[in-house]
Amino acid sequence: MRVLQVKLGTRSYPIRIVREDLSQAGAALAELNGEARIALLSDERVDSLYGDTLRQSLDEAKLAHQSLMLQRGERNKRPKAVSRIWQWLLENHYDRRRTLIVALGGGIVGDVAGFAAATYMRGVDYAHFPTTLLAQVDSSVGGKTGVNLADAKNAVGAFHQPRMVFASLQTLRTLTVRDFRSGLAEVIKHGAIDGDSILNLIQQNHNAILARDPACMEALVADCCLVKARIVQQDERESGLRQLLNFGHSFGHAIEVASKHRVRHGEAVALGMLAACHVSERLGLCGVDVRHRLMELLTLVGLGTDLQPYWRSEIVDLMSRDKKMGGDSLNFVVAKSIGDLKVHALTLEELRKITNDSI
Repeated sequence: MRVLQVKLGTRSYPIRIVREDLSQAGAALAELNGEARIALLSDERVDSLYGDTLRQSLDEAKLAHQSLMLQRGERNKRPKAVSRIWQWLLENHYDRRRTLIVALGGGIVGDVAGFAAATYMRGVDYAHFPTTLLAQVDSSVGGKTGVNLADAKNAVGAFHQPRMVFASLQTLRTLTVRDFRSGLAEVIKHGAIDGDSILNLIQQNHNAILARDPACMEALVADCCLVKARIVQQDERESGLRQLLNFGHSFGHAIEVASKHRVRHGEAVALGMLAACHVSERLGLCGVDVRHRLMELLTLVGLGTDLQPYWRSEIVDLMSRDKKMGGDSLNFVVAKSIGDLKVHALTLEELRKITNDSI
């Protein structure tokens, strides 16, 4: 087991990374609050794989619990889902003091459950047990919660830090190849932000990573969590440094919406990073070497790199609803080199002109 800390004063919490299953989850939760009433939120597929093990561990820790199944998929990441959770909590007499919401699943379950925790009775505790690579390396850490509105990703949300993140690497074994590769896009993003260390780890161990070798995955998940924890500790509310974690996400979110979510989040972020590199090159901030390095790694792990279908002004139009808009400008993350990214204010008109040029 590796235990990392996100240090935020009274809102600090551990990230537990284990190679074993969830049989110790109940004991870990009991350490947080031995009198907690657990509200276990998951979806039917994930629950069928891991729910019984988690519930057995809760019984062994003598923690009271009830379960609610959420609908899968990005299209169900809506206010309606949160309202259903609120109503269920209220009907089952969950109070503010003892309630501990446990999110068992990937990023969508974590975002919805976290937002419900942030808002039910003005805020209750929650913990995330991320079961996808994307959630383990990114969305479970940092306290961002929220839901979508129409074509606007994460338009309604709150910062609400979990009490704990518990990542069992065994859950990665049951991911589809596509979902696993999608998570690797966020790993590469962390490498682009932090420097060569994570990228070199992927380059040198890509076969073992694709085989989901436990030692490699433990190192990879831990390294990404450390990168994100360091950034969140300095800028919890995304007023400056934390915006770098949005590298690839302005184009990425627009690509997700344009594809009606047929393109997965990680796949869209992969293309979004390449788009951000093209923009950076047009602005004279970097050469082609940054894009080529990222393209090489994305190809190495089996992610698509064909940006052409999405390099058009209609994609930029979708960014008008991006929460990173400030007035007429978008806080767009550009690259100067690997490990040297910055936020650059660009108007949508400037982005349209850039996308009008061929790539």
